[in-house]
Amino acid sequence: MSRLKKGKGSKRSSTDRTIYRVGDAIYVSVFCDGSADGVSHEKWRIASLLPELHDERVVWHVNPTGYYDPESGRVLPISGQPSQWLVGDEWVDRKPSDRSVFHDEEFRVRWHFKCQRCRLQRNISTPGDYYEALTALASLGIREVELAHLIHARHTDA
Repeated sequence: MSRLKKGKGSKRSSTDRTIYRVGDAIYVSVFCDGSADGVSHEKWRIASLLPELHDERVVWHVNPTGYYDPESGRVLPISGQPSQWLVGDEWVDRKPSDRSVFHDEEFRVRWHFKCQRCRLQRNISTPGDYYEALTALASLGIREVELAHLIHARHTDA
């Protein structure tokens, strides 16, 4: 007679696993709960954004390890790919064997935030337009923002 090993065989256990604890990390996570459209649904975790100092400027990147959840203090796995890499208008493999693409003048990152429950989505082709707002949210201690707020936000060039 075989035994079911702990943590195996349950789809729920594989999606609810903890990657690691967040602690005092600085981040802003994007989620959707459908409340903006008046049709609430279970919280869908889309992406977490992390700041990094680059050329004396704060830039924000999608966290590749998952969703920083302020309620649990853990990083949870997400479904989908919240960022895309392009050179010009051509998609770039997420694990390129040729790393010279990062130095190409036409290399860019696009954020693709989409709720799999209600299909609300936002493609952000110039993430830099959001850096200042994300920095302000983080400095106020705001750890999560609803996708609808990003969709309806107005940003100006600094």
